[in-house]
Amino acid sequence: MTFQIQAVTIYGKQPGQVRTVPFRTGSLNIVTGDSRRGKSALLTIIDYCLASSDYPVKAGKVRKYVGAYAVTLAKPGQQLFVARRAPEPGNAVSTVLCVLSQAPETPPPRWRS
Repeated sequence: MTFQIQAVTIYGKQPGQVRTVPFRTGSLNIVTGDSRRGKSALLTIIDYCLASSDYPVKAGKVRKYVGAYAVTLAKPGQQLFVARRAPEPGNAVSTVLCVLSQAPETPPPRWRS
């Protein structure tokens, strides 16, 4: 069995600013909402967290306020937390990738900038 996306988490630049979008593994997940509310950004965040060679997150509020991005991947009996900082000004990407093996159903950790 392959890993499935269990959640996408974004960490704000200010302490305590965390937003997690949970997904149901083993099911079709449909993300709906008003225009320009970040639905498409979820795909680019996942791409970036999985070691993309560029920073595909479009300019705007997400880039302005987010300090780090994370994806929680799961399969039966195993969970991985994969996080990547937003690039520093003047850099194309962040070359630091954090991968944590977690117990199943563990929530995303707190982020320290």
